[in-house]
Amino acid sequence: MRIINQSEKYRRLPSEIARIKDEYVAFCFDEACMYISCQLEEKKKPRWSEDLIDQETGKKKTFISEAWKKQRKEVK
Repeated sequence: MRIINQSEKYRRLPSEIARIKDEYVAFCFDEACMYISCQLEEKKKPRWSEDLIDQETGKKKTFISEAWKKQRKEVK
């Protein structure tokens, strides 16, 4: 939260405050900070993970498990 607060106070991107040099990483970091800031403004709790359960397997969904499922459907 400090970086978001500093970013707002100094009117700089959070990635500039954190001195992130890689453009893509900086973009992702700025997006994450914006998401957190918007959730807090709406008085919602930011979701750090999807916490979704796959109905077929009963296991927690992950990016990898969803990608595998999509790939299997495309092969059929």
